[in-house]
Amino acid sequence: MFPEIITTQYILSQVIGGIALIVVCFGFFLKKDKFLISQIIANFTLAISYLFLNSGVGAVGAFFAGGRCGLFYYFARQDKAIPTWAVSIVALFFVWATTAFFKGFYDLFQLGVYLFYTFSFISRDERVIRILLIFATICGVIFSLALFDYVKVLMGVIEFVAVFGALIRINLKRRREIKTLF
Repeated sequence: MFPEIITTQYILSQVIGGIALIVVCFGFFLKKDKFLISQIIANFTLAISYLFLNSGVGAVGAFFAGGRCGLFYYFARQDKAIPTWAVSIVALFFVWATTAFFKGFYDLFQLGVYLFYTFSFISRDERVIRILLIFATICGVIFSLALFDYVKVLMGVIEFVAVFGALIRINLKRRREIKTLF
């Protein structure tokens, strides 16, 4: 359930993860461009947290995720669609990070987190975005459980509830729009 020995590093990882959790929760209430800034801060904070957990895949991936949000923020500020080449390069960075720092099977779940989130940024369909985010969140919770990282498990549960709630809201909105057509 917990690591055999609770070290100072483990405690620091949880405290730093808690800071990232607060940033993520705060970001849910911001507009898209400010949300991306909160995601940049949260991802860089998570990278530090993963370093304390000795997870290279998590640390490097979170660092790249912060960079991904920065790149996508740039396109959002320019009011441009995110080009396919940018998504491809970001996805390749995540695959590289996973293969370069791979320690075990559970690292593949973290790769799933990064890829599902990345692909969610290029979709125009709100439902597809939310479904991809649900898969990303599930992968993240599994990875966090493998690391005994309970603050990130809590973050995943909060994100899951928020994303699932948004998906329900989108479905209800679409049903109302369909009923008004008839």
